[in-house]
Amino acid sequence: MTQEAIKQILPDVRRAARFTARSWYPVIEEEDAEQEIILRIMEADYLETIVALDPAARAETLRKIGAQIASEYRNAYDHFSGNFYYSTNDVREILKRVGTNREKASSNTERLDLEEGLEVLRERNPRYENAIIRRYWHEEDIHDTKLLSRATDLLTEYMNNVHRNRVGFTEGVGTRRLISSRKAKAISRQYN
Repeated sequence: MTQEAIKQILPDVRRAARFTARSWYPVIEEEDAEQEIILRIMEADYLETIVALDPAARAETLRKIGAQIASEYRNAYDHFSGNFYYSTNDVREILKRVGTNREKASSNTERLDLEEGLEVLRERNPRYENAIIRRYWHEEDIHDTKLLSRATDLLTEYMNNVHRNRVGFTEGVGTRRLISSRKAKAISRQYN
């Protein structure tokens, strides 16, 4: 039963994994998402429940499981590296909050990342920036959903690059000030 059930839902799992990898880029890759979704289903003993769902409910449930896993990946990454990555879902939420509602970003970092990300997007692809502004600032329906999706994906990438480049590390590999070997010897003599 288990093998047959997995084969039955595998196409849905793969679609959910593809969606998760795209929505949470670069946090999780498609292959990892697929494996993690299957593991989560098996560990939680959800297989029979998911097989019994109608196709739309199954797709939605698998997407939610994928998002939960990707969120856990991001939290683990943040914890161990001190870095943060926006997902495309994060960026959409920020755009909704800041654009149509005219609310402030939830942090100065978020606001700066959005402003600088939009500036880079404007320089490199004004058409994408225009689509985002029309959708989130002017609440227009964008009929070319692929254009808006690509624009959001690219904005996410730019916001992550801006954020990563702004954060300076004060410890770790590559942060020590370079000195000559003669100066290093002189310094070490002070402690002998």
